[in-house]
Amino acid sequence: MPPPKGSRRGPVKISWGEARKSPQIPHGVWIVPKIYGSMGKTRIVVGKDGVRVPRYPKEYEHGRLREVTFKDLYGAIRAEWHKEESVVNERDALKEVGKTLSSVRDKVGDSGKLTTEDLGKLNAARAILVGDSKIHGGVSGEKLVAATELDSILSDKKKSPTAIINLLTGSQEEIRGRRNALKGQAKQIPRRRAALIKRKAEHDYRVHRLVDSLSEAYALTGDGVEGSGLEAAKKLLEDEANKNRYSQSPSIRGTRDYIKKAQMSINAGDITKSREHIKQANRYALSTAAAHIWLNPLRLEQVAKHPDPKFKEKIAKKQAKVYSENLEYWHSPKSHEEFTADHLASNLNLLGAILPKSEFEKNMTIAASKIQEGDVKGAKNLVISAGKTLNAKK
Repeated sequence: MPPPKGSRRGPVKISWGEARKSPQIPHGVWIVPKIYGSMGKTRIVVGKDGVRVPRYPKEYEHGRLREVTFKDLYGAIRAEWHKEESVVNERDALKEVGKTLSSVRDKVGDSGKLTTEDLGKLNAARAILVGDSKIHGGVSGEKLVAATELDSILSDKKKSPTAIINLLTGSQEEIRGRRNALKGQAKQIPRRRAALIKRKAEHDYRVHRLVDSLSEAYALTGDGVEGSGLEAAKKLLEDEANKNRYSQSPSIRGTRDYIKKAQMSINAGDITKSREHIKQANRYALSTAAAHIWLNPLRLEQVAKHPDPKFKEKIAKKQAKVYSENLEYWHSPKSHEEFTADHLASNLNLLGAILPKSEFEKNMTIAASKIQEGDVKGAKNLVISAGKTLNAKK
């Protein structure tokens, strides 16, 4: 697949279906992510303090927490991924507990007593509800009440059959209430996830478009340029300044002053100074974005050619953290970014090539092999080790 050419309107958009046909992420493109489910009216706030995500009261009975803050959009998306898994697991576990209590209740109704086997089943059910800890701060209200009902039976084995049946029935009602709450959560998770993915897609596209525009403006202000070239550069800078005026993204917000200074320098006829400001803006955008998004092959190759070794180390360190945090998610079938093993291996090799003949590159090369072998955790550990080699150089 030949690398598509970009345009002044931003990177060329392709689908993940197209991207998966190539062994490497195509150059100069932005891949439109999958969005699961309807977004509804979910409101995601991206601010200086991170990403604030609304949560519904039923999810957090203790303190009725309504909002959770994550450091970035990837972190929020991964949290929804884990939340979805935990909701499914909890619902399945509670279903089994409900069956157990129903079975014990029927036996007590028939025989009028609890057997040693029944007591063992009730203890196991209680352990599923609250665990062995005496600190129940993280347990939902319904599960805590259900466990308390079981404690009453287990602490007094001489209770009448009627009392035991009533307590078991009460416990079952609480479990049913919790399962209904989880059912409600299961409906909301896809909406939040869709809203987060949409915001992530919009953010990433703006960052890539900004870097492309700044790179093009820098080329248009090259030595000896005049007339239409300068006007085109001014137009690019003006467009980016207007489009990103209210953005709270650190990658974009931090470039505003540089872009403004570049515009002033062009208007004053100082092209050399303008180019320096454009270069600083591009460097800032790329460096900041590297902590929150995966850089495509074109960006990684551009960084590898950069003359400043400290800048390359900074990018490598930030990208290593992004990969260590997201490799397992990217490899999951639920990921909104449909990387193939070849994609990830190729990107890891390109990331390592930023710092040639280093321990960092060595770890990245082995991590790439692990990915192709299907050993995602092994690859993750190697990427973490690669990042530590750079942190040790402080």
